[in-house]
Amino acid sequence: MNYWFDLTDIITRDKKHFTGIQRVVVNPMMELAKLHTNIKAFYFEDNAFKEVYFNPFKDSSFDIFRKSELEVNFQPSDSIVLLGATWGYKDLVRKLIHKKNELNFKIFSFIHDTTAISVPQYHMPSFPPIFENWMKDLIIPHSEKIITNSEYSKSDIIKLYKSYGHKEPDVCVVRLGDELDDIVNASPPTEKINNEFILCVSTIEPRKNHQLLFNTWHLFLDNFPSIDSIPTIYFVGGKGWNNDNLYFQITNHPILKEKMIHLQNISDNSLKWLYEKASFTIYPAKYEGWGLPVAESLAMGKYCIASEKTSIPEIGGELVRYINPHSSEDCFNAIDFALKNKLEVQKHEEKIKKEYIITPWSQTAKEIWNIIKN
Repeated sequence: MNYWFDLTDIITRDKKHFTGIQRVVVNPMMELAKLHTNIKAFYFEDNAFKEVYFNPFKDSSFDIFRKSELEVNFQPSDSIVLLGATWGYKDLVRKLIHKKNELNFKIFSFIHDTTAISVPQYHMPSFPPIFENWMKDLIIPHSEKIITNSEYSKSDIIKLYKSYGHKEPDVCVVRLGDELDDIVNASPPTEKINNEFILCVSTIEPRKNHQLLFNTWHLFLDNFPSIDSIPTIYFVGGKGWNNDNLYFQITNHPILKEKMIHLQNISDNSLKWLYEKASFTIYPAKYEGWGLPVAESLAMGKYCIASEKTSIPEIGGELVRYINPHSSEDCFNAIDFALKNKLEVQKHEEKIKKEYIITPWSQTAKEIWNIIKN
């Protein structure tokens, strides 16, 4: 009996750092592979499932995964674990279902959020029907259990199941790991970084709500006496979809282009350094399945301003300073308070360090194992 984890999204992407979803794929698998010899990995290419070789005792990075041409011989007693963005690989899922019908093995699937269906206006027009087809016709009917990351997401998933005419599903919530402190060494990025700055970690796309921050920084222009007193914010994350207009406005603004700076291809080591050095963090997303940067910020003991919507309050409860993600005035007031009341921020950070319980990825792995083990 083997547990096969799909790494197609890792193997086929030409990137130097893991995205949030890729962390959810790799970190639990690596932790489980340290404990169980029957944890295996595969990828899908040329209409075939092929094995991936890796050493779980090495630090997680793209470099430790090695493709092979050895085709996987799935067995009826096996379990297939899909933790990643398999909606982008419909041929993979369809062939996997075909194999399941032949061999009767089990499939366990992770649904990170239902935003493509719940708030389609925040996605590329072509994406919602792709995601809905993946969820409705492929993942829902053919998964032994569904795994997700928050009670909010679980509620969304169950509502959608019922709307599709399926019986109420077995949806299991696991808490995602948020540890950075012990697993990577902090090192500064190559870019020159200001002495004082605010940090926002997320892909630049409409749902993540960088537009709110741009509007808020205009309020700083109106209310702060000098350019030097306007805070600097660093955006850490890739460029998503439908951001060209906002990106153009920021990078061509005569003042804000020096105050709102995008950092790309940041390693985990540099991300940890940025968390450590930031005055505080902000995460104004309009809709989230979880909100990993909020959890990482709290795990690093940092004061965090975040959206009050959807799943985000599940992460830190009263330890987060919440804002209305549709109000630039609310955002301005929260940031202005943090800038002008550094002693209060420090006291709150002491409270975070005492009360916030960090979730190691080994705990996430344990929770997933309890779901998938036969």
